[in-house]
Amino acid sequence: MVAGCEVRGVRGAARQPLRHLPQIIERRRRRGADLPASGGPIVLTDWSLDGKVLSFYATDLSGSSLYLVPVDGDRTPIEVTHSESQAVAARLSPDGRWLAYRSNEKDNRDQIFVRAVPAPGAAKDAPVGKWQVSTDGGEGMVWWRRDGRELYYFGPERSVMAVEVRAGQDFEFSKPRLLFKAPPSIPATGNPGAFGSVSRDGERVVFVVPPGQPLRQLTIFDRTGKVIRKVGEPGMFNQPSLSPDGSKIVAMRLDQQTDLTDIWAYDVASGKGTAITSTREGENAPLWVPDGQSVAYVTARGTANAASIYRKAATGQGAEEQLFQYTPGAGMVLTDFSADGKFLTFDGGGIILVVPLTGDDALKRQGVDFARSEYEAGSGRFSPDGKFIAYGSYETGRFEVFVRPFDATAASAAGEQKWKISGDGAMGGITWSRDGRELYYLSEERPTSEIRVMAVEIKTSPSFESTAPRVLFRLKGPLPGNPAQWKISPDGQRFVFAVPVEAPSTK
Repeated sequence: MVAGCEVRGVRGAARQPLRHLPQIIERRRRRGADLPASGGPIVLTDWSLDGKVLSFYATDLSGSSLYLVPVDGDRTPIEVTHSESQAVAARLSPDGRWLAYRSNEKDNRDQIFVRAVPAPGAAKDAPVGKWQVSTDGGEGMVWWRRDGRELYYFGPERSVMAVEVRAGQDFEFSKPRLLFKAPPSIPATGNPGAFGSVSRDGERVVFVVPPGQPLRQLTIFDRTGKVIRKVGEPGMFNQPSLSPDGSKIVAMRLDQQTDLTDIWAYDVASGKGTAITSTREGENAPLWVPDGQSVAYVTARGTANAASIYRKAATGQGAEEQLFQYTPGAGMVLTDFSADGKFLTFDGGGIILVVPLTGDDALKRQGVDFARSEYEAGSGRFSPDGKFIAYGSYETGRFEVFVRPFDATAASAAGEQKWKISGDGAMGGITWSRDGRELYYLSEERPTSEIRVMAVEIKTSPSFESTAPRVLFRLKGPLPGNPAQWKISPDGQRFVFAVPVEAPSTK
């Protein structure tokens, strides 16, 4: 989200902060302009070489859009293109005539494209040229040489690629050629090129080399913070979750050799791990289905270019079952199932949606807005009786935990009433106790990054009441992964985390 950011021009002079860009976009949207929905995230990607134009992209329920916005005047954003697939990380050519960007519109694989920037005053549906310049995939952001005769991008297997450009009336380009392979310390996937830069003369390439990541130990704690058990061998784990009966842990596991992430299940007693998925697409947001026999996760399959929720047996055996397909091009994070298995909820572009699991056709199921506003919200969790949803929102200016009534008949919020649960900010980990009498979440102590496991007593009858949050125990932070996706054990007695393993001292 662009808010209060300051961008510097090519000569280093600070331009006017763009903290009001979201408000400008919202005013244009109210006038009927085709602009990103209020509350949806936008990502600033470039400033033209002459300092007159900014580029950003936005994602919402309809997909992805690339925008240009003049720095001067009324700053009306201009939509360059819209795609039901991913379209991100755009950069302008030095002469401002071409826009290079990354998209997975073909076969659900990231590639680098270039398209012509529409002429001022051109009709929105006027035809423009578009070319795919990469051949074997493109992971990172594009960089242009100062003279516009060459562009660079980060390709597969850590390859730094160059494409010669001959742009007259039309855009002409050569076959990509390999300049060199980045060292193994640079991640091969995950858009690493966006974190680096190519000098304007094309002679120097800069990478941000991430520090070596420590392995993580799946660790179960009790309510006092005492370690009960360490499960399995250390690995690159993320977002662990205990099964309803506490006998297994599901987690994301990164293979450091292939840079691919799959879903694994681990037996708590023996520590033995079983791969649930094994694909090149990668899966995320694993959750136990209420039956405790299967695991759900988010991934993309086939050519639909759409994130989908699938379910598969925790044994890893058998075929996966598709539960829901989201709008092509839009991202999603699965956060919960209702206890009766009739609903699931997920984050999508800063909003919370609920999906009734009705019928047998996953493609006909529709998401229903639970929380959509100008504030980013997520991490929705159903209460055990299905009458409330706890969630996180930035409406106070920081992430806080709220509870709203849930209407199962309409699959949406029941009225506008809500209650703020957290006291002084939260990180995630929102979870109800199995009996609905406690709500848990995580917060961070500043400046130490210490993680606090918080508990709030809840009473829902005859009216909703909550006590002040209290600290159950503290963990050394920071912890790896997205804290908004962490989930605490619903029995309120055991808490599982992927704890970094400290390297032995060399003293």
